[in-house]
Amino acid sequence: MPVHDRVKHHAANHPDLTAVDIEGNTLSWQQLWQRAQVLYQQLMSSTSENRTVAIAIGNDITFPVAWLAATAQPFTAAIIDPQVPVEQRDDMLHRLAPDLLLLKAED
Repeated sequence: MPVHDRVKHHAANHPDLTAVDIEGNTLSWQQLWQRAQVLYQQLMSSTSENRTVAIAIGNDITFPVAWLAATAQPFTAAIIDPQVPVEQRDDMLHRLAPDLLLLKAED
């Protein structure tokens, strides 16, 4: 069963159980699935034919939501370590030419 189907299954059958816990910040299965669906719809309305989404969020509670949305069909996700030097990050983004770059709110 693909990961997206598993998350959907857990959201339906165990909605209140913890799905993600990052440094004390948690999301239940239902919260993870619902937030990913909202972001997926936003991505669908915001991208062109390329459909490449770069994610440079790091170890944050928003990463699993972004990853789940950006790896669903028809998207391709590129995960970028936000700790890489700026020159290296800029080079990666230039070569990837993503439709969107997802960052933490503070970034």
